[in-house]
Amino acid sequence: MTLEKDAARLWRTPLFSEVDPAQLKMLAFAAIRVRRRPGEILIRQAEKTNAAFVILRGRAKYTPENTTRQEERHLEPGAIIGEFALLTGKPSTVTIVAAEELEALKVTRDLIERFTREFPEIGERMLRAWRRRMRRTSQQLRQYYALLDTSR
Repeated sequence: MTLEKDAARLWRTPLFSEVDPAQLKMLAFAAIRVRRRPGEILIRQAEKTNAAFVILRGRAKYTPENTTRQEERHLEPGAIIGEFALLTGKPSTVTIVAAEELEALKVTRDLIERFTREFPEIGERMLRAWRRRMRRTSQQLRQYYALLDTSR
């Protein structure tokens, strides 16, 4: 992939959607490119990664917590994995495994901190995108709980 395509993948994720395209190119250039073969682990449950991964090529899979093997989910190119760990340092709640040949950009907390020192607006824009996403999630949860209350 070219640097422009990598930056475009970052831009299409909610976390980086408001960051300037030129800054995203620099971020994509500085990010770590990782590759996994089918069955290899990208993130292990309870592991502290302090990083997010944006899938460039291939698919990853995971089984959500408290579910059975039949409920395996897949993540496609463009998906961002571990943004919560990137922002909070909390360990992963699931194991993410390559379902096929996988290539991803690893964006570490150290990299984000370095970029936000250099370009403070990156941090502001990421925080704004994160807040918007949390508001949307909270709204969806309220709607879900309202549906539960009416079904009783």
